[in-house]
Amino acid sequence: MMKLGIAAVLIVAGWYGGIYFLTREPIKVQEAVSVPAPEPVSETSSVPLFEQELLNLTNADRAGLRPLEYEPRLAHSALLKCQDMLANGYWAHDPPGPKGTWDTFPDGYFTLGENLARGYNSLKETEEAWMASSAHRENILGNFRDVGFAKCGDLTVAHFGL
Repeated sequence: MMKLGIAAVLIVAGWYGGIYFLTREPIKVQEAVSVPAPEPVSETSSVPLFEQELLNLTNADRAGLRPLEYEPRLAHSALLKCQDMLANGYWAHDPPGPKGTWDTFPDGYFTLGENLARGYNSLKETEEAWMASSAHRENILGNFRDVGFAKCGDLTVAHFGL
């Protein structure tokens, strides 16, 4: 049986808002972790295709709200988080050791959010699971301006910033 999981966290001006887990089981890591190849880019956008799909799904959920904008720096921080979880064998917002949750985020944001998911068969399933969770939905529908996504195997990471 495949294990599914999602997790969300929000920080506002340095205040740690909470961590919400639907699973606490550690992820299994292979000895060698390969860095994912860059995703194909659509012909009409500089946003990688999977990120464009997730951005479209997220902004459809935000109907009536200002749409989120794709931010490559947040996509890069999400990728660093995804790779760190694989390389260090954990499934959590707080990494083991001295690094903090927000160490991979770019400078210039005063409100940050993170959604994690694993084990879903499609980006639509991932988005539906996030929307079914109050903490994840809060990040998706919150007062964020920018978003970036990363996918490493069956892990998906969303980083939000304002």
